[in-house]
Amino acid sequence: TLSTRRRKDVRAADITVHVCCFAFDLLVLNDEVLLQKSLLERRRDLYRCFPEAPGRFQFAQHTETQDEQELTAFFHQALSDSCEGLMAKVLEDGSTYEPSKRSDAWLKIKRDYIESLQDSFDLVAIGAWWGNGRKAGWYSPILLACYDPETEELQSICRCMSGFTDAFYQEMTAFYSQRLIDGPKSYFVTGEQPDVWFEPCEVWEIRGADLTISPVHKAAHRRIDPKKGVALRFPRFIRKREDKAISDATTAAQIVDMYHLQARKVVHHETEKNGADE
Repeated sequence: TLSTRRRKDVRAADITVHVCCFAFDLLVLNDEVLLQKSLLERRRDLYRCFPEAPGRFQFAQHTETQDEQELTAFFHQALSDSCEGLMAKVLEDGSTYEPSKRSDAWLKIKRDYIESLQDSFDLVAIGAWWGNGRKAGWYSPILLACYDPETEELQSICRCMSGFTDAFYQEMTAFYSQRLIDGPKSYFVTGEQPDVWFEPCEVWEIRGADLTISPVHKAAHRRIDPKKGVALRFPRFIRKREDKAISDATTAAQIVDMYHLQARKVVHHETEKNGADE
């Protein structure tokens, strides 16, 4: 939906797709740096100094708990709201903010981290963009596609740039540099325009947060939405599937089944867990 917004020469009166900013932290207030305050103190200042404007500026939803059932319920609510998952944060001791530094004070809880909610996809690399910064000189991200045996198309489903080691980037870039093609094959179906196109020759196992309707990616296009395809959000590379041929990749029909299954999967997991607890 956001991709339909114009980026240049936009008049406020012409905007039809509106966005909302969800604030979750406050690092500077009236020239006072708050990095050494605890998250609890920073958030109190945030709530005290900024009024919400529904639909334009709101505070991110949160819950404060040490109860596993409450946390699980909040996590599943986040998934049902199409969020990637949760950020679990320390509130007081050890919750100062350190820019550009990973810390155990903030931990991700995602769908694909939970075994019973994981979906695995076998996808084909069909193109890539050149990386920036540390990844300059390597291909990153990689354009991946599913297979539709009915039309014999490779339909794009995501850009992937997570789960790769530096050694893999080097090896993969060298491998596909020998397998570049001048343009997309006639059976590549995508709204993307990568920097380079690949001869399709490998299947990769990928996990992601969830599937969503996409105006850009064309996986299972016209099977769920009459004009759009399906995209995999937050894809993460797991391994190469050297035991699989291109025709063994995840199919468009399987993508449709997974799309419809994902909401039921969250509910089923929650029901099973509550039953076990009882």
